[in-house]
Amino acid sequence: MIERNQVTAGLPSLDPGLRGAITKARIGVERNRQLIKDDIGRESATVAPDGDLNVTDRDQQLGTPLSCAEIKRRLLLANPNFHFEISLHDATKTGIYVIWNVNGKPEKRFICGMMTGISPERSIRTPKETRVPHPDNPGEWVTVQTMESEIRGWRTVLGILLRSQVIRQDQVDLLFPMSDGKSKNWQSITT
Repeated sequence: MIERNQVTAGLPSLDPGLRGAITKARIGVERNRQLIKDDIGRESATVAPDGDLNVTDRDQQLGTPLSCAEIKRRLLLANPNFHFEISLHDATKTGIYVIWNVNGKPEKRFICGMMTGISPERSIRTPKETRVPHPDNPGEWVTVQTMESEIRGWRTVLGILLRSQVIRQDQVDLLFPMSDGKSKNWQSITT
């Protein structure tokens, strides 16, 4: 990181105000460069391999598919306060809510969405290539792979529900047997 007045410290003839402005501009350039690098890292992570699994390969991600009705049935066994609604804007998605008792009145809280039809075991991500400014070479561009869309898998849904603390790990283990343990993402959620 560039410190204040470090860039122009060897130029005593510069006006202190101008020296500060130049340094501030250089710090801004460095910050933008780091933001671009961070953005590239985040975007690329969405389609990065999950252990041995290619998250964009339908066959590897399919695992044991479950219908929306079966996922709902199992989730209600884990927590009878779940409520489900098909999206008004996209009928391919169903919202998962929890009904809480707040001051004696039931209140619905959205937790996450899932597929209305059949859900793969692990989310299937559709990649796309995106051009972004090269962080180290101004005026150049670099192509990175990012996620265009996702068919949300039921493991992803369970991970969100676990993190939201509306279901427990022992319930997941009992109600949702997994096809294998190759997913590093799943292991990081559950350990």
